[in-house]
Amino acid sequence: MTYSRSMNAYLTRLLALVVLIATLPAGAAQMVALDMKATGSVKPALAESLTPVLIAELSRRQGISVVSQADVRALLEHEARRQSLGCDDEKCMAEIAGSLGAELLLSSFLGQVGKKWVVTLNLIRVDQAKVIRRVQADVLGGEETIAEAVQNAVHNLFRDGLPDEVMGPASLSRLGFKAALLGFGRVVLDPAQKAKNHRRRIVLDLIHTELDYDVAPKFDALDITSRRAMASINKVAMVSTDLNDLNHFLIARAQWVALRQDMERVKEIRQRARERGVTPSGRPLRYEDPEPPEWPATEEIEALFKDLAPAQAVVRKALAAYKKRDQKKFASFWIKDKQQKAGRFMADQTDRDRRYHFTHDLIANHALTPEMLKRCFTQQKEGDLVVYLVQFRDGEPYSSKRVFLTQQAKQWKIRSW
Repeated sequence: MTYSRSMNAYLTRLLALVVLIATLPAGAAQMVALDMKATGSVKPALAESLTPVLIAELSRRQGISVVSQADVRALLEHEARRQSLGCDDEKCMAEIAGSLGAELLLSSFLGQVGKKWVVTLNLIRVDQAKVIRRVQADVLGGEETIAEAVQNAVHNLFRDGLPDEVMGPASLSRLGFKAALLGFGRVVLDPAQKAKNHRRRIVLDLIHTELDYDVAPKFDALDITSRRAMASINKVAMVSTDLNDLNHFLIARAQWVALRQDMERVKEIRQRARERGVTPSGRPLRYEDPEPPEWPATEEIEALFKDLAPAQAVVRKALAAYKKRDQKKFASFWIKDKQQKAGRFMADQTDRDRRYHFTHDLIANHALTPEMLKRCFTQQKEGDLVVYLVQFRDGEPYSSKRVFLTQQAKQWKIRSW
């Protein structure tokens, strides 16, 4: 009986060890993956279009944390190191990869031999700027088959694992994580790219970062970067060219909101793993696409715009007087008991406008977000109207302002600015 229990306990521990070994990554390193380049007669645009496929396939490899060249480019622009943007040779890019804390650099090429598409991958050891592995994969068929060659090439690259001397942490450095965040910011603004894979890379890195000490600054970076990105999107949305343009910005902002929600889930995952003494896993996450913005009914919006038209006309006239510094004319558009205050307001604001190079204009109806429309409907129910302005600084959208109007003697007059 005792022997049986001991043997069962031994087998249980052995099984746990086997499972642990099986789940360990074959290699762990940070990699900078360059854009795929064309060779021979292959069109450069075709090779470049396969870069997202390459990045997605690399990201599926356990223990490999990938930073794309687009991420690096976004970081260099953000850090104002534009002189590095012209860097194109592998030695130069290896130096940049090293500054990000990467152990590996990957270059990739698409060529064609007869009717075969050939994908070549070069794995470069960053600290030596030396190619340590070169693999190829080919496929016969049309352009739609090239993705298969990319997948096979990545499989061949990691078939024998990574050399021990290039093994590193299974997560991004802080600077590499910042590059991935800035790259995500570019992707969400590009309708041609899918943000889900980029979002997944960032979230999994937060989960796989081993030490809480190292993940804390990444959480801070995500928090700060996302807030700034959403604020920037809000600004450019105010000058949307049409409704489709506005929807594009709203979806981009929703992607950042989704990533922030992922961040809170990751914190919960790490906390639960800590309490249970297990390794954090990204298995609970689904990476669901953000819900599209909810708009009021079209007929309701059209009725609102019809009611807003006379109030907007008043604000336009007031703005014209404001720009001419005509204090008397500007005050005439306010309700009677606020006209003296309007004069002081104009004096203070015009001085501030000169100091900070502010200008103002109405936000076009097609650029009013669902949140703005909701406020308009609320004010309308209370018997007032609100007109939104965009404040520019040095010609760039800076912030929004609200002008509240109420009826006085059957005319719309400004109550608050």
